[in-house]
Amino acid sequence: MTRSTSSIGQIGEVAIMHRLMKHGWQVLIPYGNSAPYDLVAEQNGKIVRLQVRTTFAKSSSIRVNCRTKNNRVRINLESFDFLILYEFNSEIAFVIPRAEIMGKAAFFLRLSPSQSGQIKGTHSAIEYQERWDKLYMV
Repeated sequence: MTRSTSSIGQIGEVAIMHRLMKHGWQVLIPYGNSAPYDLVAEQNGKIVRLQVRTTFAKSSSIRVNCRTKNNRVRINLESFDFLILYEFNSEIAFVIPRAEIMGKAAFFLRLSPSQSGQIKGTHSAIEYQERWDKLYMV
């Protein structure tokens, strides 16, 4: 079955909502498509705005485009607190604080060490994998 990019994104958002609720967060969905974030999560008075991106890993890394859909302008990082990356095939979520993607055109998560040993400009995926505790860091 072929899925549209819209339905793939919705699957990712539902998966993230499920995880948040399992971890005791209340999930709020903004009305319409005009909000610059996808979800709001609240727990014990703590409120965070979440941008959800659903993606597919390419070999040993995941590239996160930090630009808008037209690829001309960097996303407005002031409009959300965390980027939640959902890898579609493995069904793994990565919790990335916005401060870690500020000023970047792309953000790279390494699923395994590079063959060349390159570390600069990449981030180990394990640091972000299902790290819902990071939501309290803002």
